[in-house]
Amino acid sequence: MHSQQNSPMPDDHSLERSTTAPQTQEPDARPRPRVPLIARCALTAVALFVAALSSVPFALIPGVNNALNGDNPWAALAVTAAATTIMLATYLFLTWALTRFIDGRPARAAGLVLDRRALPAILAGTLLAALITLFSAWLTNAFGLTHATTESTGANPSPWGVVVFEVLLTAYVAQGIGEEFLFRGYLLQSARMRPVPALLLSAAVFAILHLVSSGGQDGIAQRFLYLFPTFAFALLAGALAVHFRSVWAACGIHGGMHVGFNLAVSMGLEMSTPWNWTIEGAIYLFVAVIAIVLIPKITRSQVLDPYV
Repeated sequence: MHSQQNSPMPDDHSLERSTTAPQTQEPDARPRPRVPLIARCALTAVALFVAALSSVPFALIPGVNNALNGDNPWAALAVTAAATTIMLATYLFLTWALTRFIDGRPARAAGLVLDRRALPAILAGTLLAALITLFSAWLTNAFGLTHATTESTGANPSPWGVVVFEVLLTAYVAQGIGEEFLFRGYLLQSARMRPVPALLLSAAVFAILHLVSSGGQDGIAQRFLYLFPTFAFALLAGALAVHFRSVWAACGIHGGMHVGFNLAVSMGLEMSTPWNWTIEGAIYLFVAVIAIVLIPKITRSQVLDPYV
């Protein structure tokens, strides 16, 4: 999704101000969003829930649930692929709509472009996040904070190919790509802030929405603790996107976290305990801080517009 529409030039008064103001940063010539920032955050949150539920009508089609829960794993995979594709298409459409009609900007402004940066960015993010997630799982087990499961749960009835594709569809198509284009694509540039506050805002809004997630939490305290690794990996996703100038790096971090989670579970490691969330969140936050510190000073001193 790539629009060729250019941002409008600043008016005469803007040009006059830019010649008299201190030359600390380039004037922001972007069109002013049609609603306040808090409303843009709310619209991003609404878009997340709309996209997440967009495959529900598909599930109501007669025969779809039977195929999903039937004995044919390939039929179930086909249903999963169709449902997740509907979700991804909705995520991307809503990202484009917010960028175009709320911010008055082209799709490229939200990173909605498939270019030469995309593949190395998503691969780098995937590798980094998978390693962090696996390392944190190993660390909690090594120090006796969690316990590896050695009991056999029986052979997985699905072929390995089906299992791999299901993990990838869930990690990237259903969640990683679409959610990152909304939060690290649209909201990050729409914040009109310098990099650090923009990254913090995008990660915070994303994390707060996960209060309603079901990840093994027990009680309100654990629900808030669960937000820590979510906030931390979102912060790293945004920082890596700024470095690569590509939302695909953030997609890699998000999807790679899910890939690492599934790999750890397949190894018998516990992944849904308060210790997991604490250690994993701390490591993600540590790496995110390093990534933010490494953002060039000239970039950190300017209003963030990472994808144009």
